[in-house]
Amino acid sequence: MRWINGIAVIVLLGAWPFLHFAVQNLALHTDIGLSLPRLLAAAGGLIAAALGLWAGVSLMIRRIPAERWAAATGVGIMSTFLFGAMAGVMQEHGFFRYSQTVVWSLGTALLLLLVWRLSRSPAFSRKLIIMAVALNLFALLPLVFLQPQDITEPGTEGDAPDANPAATAPKASLDPNARRPNVYFFVFDEYARADQLKKLFDIDNAPFLNALSNRGFIIGEQSFANFPMTLLSVSSTLSMNYVVAEGKVFDWWGDGARKAARVIDGYNPVVNRFHELGYKYVHGGGEGYVRCGNAEDLCIRATPVTWITEQERLLMLMTPLRLFRYRFRFAANKFTPTVVKKAVEKFAGHPRFVYAHFMIPRSSVYREDCSTVAVLDGMMGVAALPRHDPELMRQRKMRYANDIRCVNPTVIDLVDTILANDTDPIIIIQSDHGPTYLHDWSTPFWPDDHYRERYGILNAIRLPNRCRHQLYPTMSPVNTFRIVLECVDGRPRGLLEDVSFSVRSYKWDPAQAHHRRAK
Repeated sequence: MRWINGIAVIVLLGAWPFLHFAVQNLALHTDIGLSLPRLLAAAGGLIAAALGLWAGVSLMIRRIPAERWAAATGVGIMSTFLFGAMAGVMQEHGFFRYSQTVVWSLGTALLLLLVWRLSRSPAFSRKLIIMAVALNLFALLPLVFLQPQDITEPGTEGDAPDANPAATAPKASLDPNARRPNVYFFVFDEYARADQLKKLFDIDNAPFLNALSNRGFIIGEQSFANFPMTLLSVSSTLSMNYVVAEGKVFDWWGDGARKAARVIDGYNPVVNRFHELGYKYVHGGGEGYVRCGNAEDLCIRATPVTWITEQERLLMLMTPLRLFRYRFRFAANKFTPTVVKKAVEKFAGHPRFVYAHFMIPRSSVYREDCSTVAVLDGMMGVAALPRHDPELMRQRKMRYANDIRCVNPTVIDLVDTILANDTDPIIIIQSDHGPTYLHDWSTPFWPDDHYRERYGILNAIRLPNRCRHQLYPTMSPVNTFRIVLECVDGRPRGLLEDVSFSVRSYKWDPAQAHHRRAK
């Protein structure tokens, strides 16, 4: 009987997180494409491993009743899958990563100690079984009480926009009862402004920009980045504020960098506001710290090397594996607009805020025939800056120009896919900063031509007609979501002065920010 009770405890407590996950995704109509067979396989594998471990320990240490080991094993599984929920609460109070590990470990140790003491009672296993049954029944409640939401598929709420969406966009004032527009934020790393593309690479980008204009985009022909590197630039955009003030220092290897990275992960005022408005947050990215973190509701990824799907990734985010931030997986294909297009075609349901960060044209992605390079992320391209080697300079500039040529049609294709599936969406196509072929980064004081190369950025935004008047040629990224969110929720936020800050690159000593107005 004790062995039967032990099996029941482990099976019931081990099944609870998977049952809860399945019901939440079924009842709330999430976009992950829930696979019940894969979920059953994951649950069965975990429970089988737990039963095997329990049986082995119980047979080796027979002086301790098997029921006690079962109680510790079952509660341990439950505590492991509660880590994600605990991490969310801890993050709201300023605890991140390693501090989360410490708090959770101490809490789990105390819980297991309590369970171990209580399990001395012969009746404890029966009580634990009753509690486990109650937990599983409680997990089923959303299917009983939640009614299916009336979901309109994208593109069915009205006629699809024509070739010039700006001509047909609604001009009425914001209706609080209307379905909010989907918002797409696409960042292309080191994509230079049109005048710099012409000067440095002899690229005429007018056809691409004209195609965007014909689809309702306003082009910031005089836009400058606020900072010369991704970490500061994108975190400022998503904070709607400058993350480093004039005269202040930024420690690339300290707390400042960690906080900026968390902003890019999704813990920022923009994502928070969209969540408050009922949006789902979708994130996609290529290399480094622009990959999916833990804050997104859905992750867009290129073709994976391993068998792990979005479903397994979300399950792992419930456990301490979330601390690895998805770094243990690589993509076999590069993260391109085509990858995002395929995801967009499957979207349905909740309004969504999509942030996708492409390492194009910074990292070489395309061959001359515009097919993508199929290698692991981070394994392609010239590692060293080529300005001191003429041949490397020539090769990298050639790759850069080729990537611009190849990516432009895919961006238009992605935009057309969005316009065909959405009603009057908001789309932001922006670069975090320009390339660096002139400046050597040894000083934060940059000559004007170096400054224009690194700070002159692509900035194209499509807004509904009622909001388009707020856009202006010199708008910098820090004001992007001040304008976008006002268009979404009707709440004025005011604009900051559009300025750029010169900051020395990734040195061990802190870098001081120097203010300079865009010109």
